[in-house]
Amino acid sequence: MNKKLWAAMFLLGLLGMLAGCSKKENTNEEQGTSPSSDVKPAPAATPIDPATVASVSGTVTFGGTAPKNVAAQAKAWLKRLQKERNLG
Repeated sequence: MNKKLWAAMFLLGLLGMLAGCSKKENTNEEQGTSPSSDVKPAPAATPIDPATVASVSGTVTFGGTAPKNVAAQAKAWLKRLQKERNLG
């Protein structure tokens, strides 16, 4: 695509985001109503019949052999993860 089309798409997207973020919705405090006045109670939960309940079981296997560098990649990933946790 040419640069003008990309620029137009970018500007339209930016304008769309700005328009969506600029709307101010009325909150309960502004309307002077309590938060619980608009809330409807949740419907009653459907009871579960134990006679119709089933279970699923199985085994997942992966065929083939793992690449030789998986252990090294896992160690590097864990080291990086520990470093990020220590910094945070």
